[in-house]
Amino acid sequence: MKKKIVRILVSLLVVLIIVGSYHTHKPLPKGVSYESKPHKVEDVFLLSDLTYQDQQTSVSEQHIFQAVTNAIDDAKAFIIMDMFLFNGYYNQGETFPHLSDTLASKLIEKKRKHPTIEIVFITDEINTTYGSHDSKWLDSLRLNGIKVVQTNLSKLRDSIPLYSSVWRTFVQWFGEKGTGWITNPFGNNAPNVTARAYFKLLNVKANHRKVVATDQSVIISSANPHDASFYNSNMAFEVKGNIIGDVVKSEQAVSDFSYGGDLPRYKKKEKEKGRPLCSAVNRRQNL
Repeated sequence: MKKKIVRILVSLLVVLIIVGSYHTHKPLPKGVSYESKPHKVEDVFLLSDLTYQDQQTSVSEQHIFQAVTNAIDDAKAFIIMDMFLFNGYYNQGETFPHLSDTLASKLIEKKRKHPTIEIVFITDEINTTYGSHDSKWLDSLRLNGIKVVQTNLSKLRDSIPLYSSVWRTFVQWFGEKGTGWITNPFGNNAPNVTARAYFKLLNVKANHRKVVATDQSVIISSANPHDASFYNSNMAFEVKGNIIGDVVKSEQAVSDFSYGGDLPRYKKKEKEKGRPLCSAVNRRQNL
């Protein structure tokens, strides 16, 4: 009997080693590790959000999402947004501007006024607390004809093989949805989550991008459209030109391995002006 138990334990250990080793070193999805050729650009705009104390007064200078709003207004053919945090969850008693509501309303307004424009919103599973509940913000986009793509994180390499090998072998098959009973880590105004969602969260994997790409410009940012992150200090760059096409290619890779289908195409301009300053680069294991 003891020998049988030992054989079972050894077999399970071998399985865990194989699973952990493979998912730590497996090939990345096509297009995730990407570097474009240098592009000539005439203008690179530096954007910032700064919150600081001026003597006894708190000062908040917000420029990034004003630029995002302008980019949405200026778009003519398509808007592709890839945002990590997109929700209004925080602890009751705290007060933040409704950044997520504002952005969702802006995109919906754009789609209603210009029904032919293609709008795609790519995001991370963190906004549904890893599949534990629905997101009213994402649902509102879907209901108004905006395509929502939730990144399939399981296609990416595992960051913590000792944990993820156990999760992949024994836990992932049970899913995450259900009646939540654990307090949401985002705050007490968020839906409770299931234990299985917490188990998935502990894999520590994310699509951490904050990208806005339209047919007119690209904004690469560190800022999230997340209410509780409104007062964080952040930086962003906005550029125009054919580099937009390479950013769209990088986003297409995310859509491909997340079963999101084809994204809008950027029509390349004949000749670029300016100095060769910018390349589109993404070489990270987690996005």
